[in-house]
Amino acid sequence: MWVKHQSDGLWDDNKLVEGLTGERNIYKRRVDPRDDPNRNLDQSSKKKKRLLFVMDVSASMYRFNGHDRRLQRLVETGIMVCEALEGHDDKLEWAMVGHNGDSASLPFVEFGAPPKDRKARLDMVRYMAAHAQYCWSGDNTLTAMEKAVQKVTASPGEDYFVFVISDANLTQYGYTAWDFARIIKSNAQVHMYCLFIATLGHQAEALRRELPVGHAFTCMDPAEVPHVLKRIFVSNGLLER
Repeated sequence: MWVKHQSDGLWDDNKLVEGLTGERNIYKRRVDPRDDPNRNLDQSSKKKKRLLFVMDVSASMYRFNGHDRRLQRLVETGIMVCEALEGHDDKLEWAMVGHNGDSASLPFVEFGAPPKDRKARLDMVRYMAAHAQYCWSGDNTLTAMEKAVQKVTASPGEDYFVFVISDANLTQYGYTAWDFARIIKSNAQVHMYCLFIATLGHQAEALRRELPVGHAFTCMDPAEVPHVLKRIFVSNGLLER
């Protein structure tokens, strides 16, 4: 069988971007399953990959929804995540938090407790939309990213991922690309990706160009979000092609 995320062996074609950005675990090796020392362990005792989605539910998401449907795009992304990860509880555990001018960490989905049916998912997105509608102006994006690194690594996991889904109305708060890059690279164990789903002017694209290659994406077209997430999931072995 193939073992991925190795520091030597055959180049993994799904790791091209990571290789260009200097990451080392971009190879795969063939091993005999009979030589696997963990083959007799119960599956439930193995560490899982931990994923945390950080959703922007700030006032701007609600205010400009009539302009570009950014809040609708956000909640659709939340539903898509639920559906994409359903049935992978044996190897993945995930959570979802939000941030706005009132808080840097609003719990939407806890680790180990994903919404199991359509009603639970509807309640989740209603909760997200309500926070965007009834919050004070302001932004806690950077603090939310820092808290996300702490939260996703709070329990042991095979690997750690943070996905930041946000608009890019950030320059008015004095944020720079350096601020984002510092947090993205703050913990070598955590793979962090930023998806900008809305913008005013060219803020999103300007920010993407200055962030570490392969860690930031602009997704102004709603159809781009699932494609970008799928590429990230597949390249990191989270889901099969």
